[in-house]
Amino acid sequence: MGRGTGKGDRRKAGQVAGRSLQRGHIGATMRAERGNAMIEIASDKVVQVIFLSREGNTGDTELAAFIGSLNDDEKAHLTAIAWVGRGAFDAADYDTAVDTALAEATVPTENYLMGMPHLAENLEAGLDAMGVDVAGAEEDFL
Repeated sequence: MGRGTGKGDRRKAGQVAGRSLQRGHIGATMRAERGNAMIEIASDKVVQVIFLSREGNTGDTELAAFIGSLNDDEKAHLTAIAWVGRGAFDAADYDTAVDTALAEATVPTENYLMGMPHLAENLEAGLDAMGVDVAGAEEDFL
């Protein structure tokens, strides 16, 4: 279950790099519609992971580098979204999933997530369960 990050650089909910962010804005963190959970990873980053994971072996090097370049909080949130999507946590328990991802980090996050069957589908299902629509980010990515 580990993700391989050290201690996270936790920020106030709703802030990344000193910017106040809102749900659904490309490049911004997302506020989930169900509950007040704050997803502290930009929607376009999650979409990029989804697309790269669908490329199979051809995208593995780029996917590993991309996930590896995320900060510890982003890695924990990406992992938590995937866990919600595969049913390991309910959307209502998202904050617990994030805390668990940070606490149980034992291997590099990119290795853990890339070893997860159906990563793209889990991320999409997790975002859907959290009430997050990334259709605009998907269109911009293409």
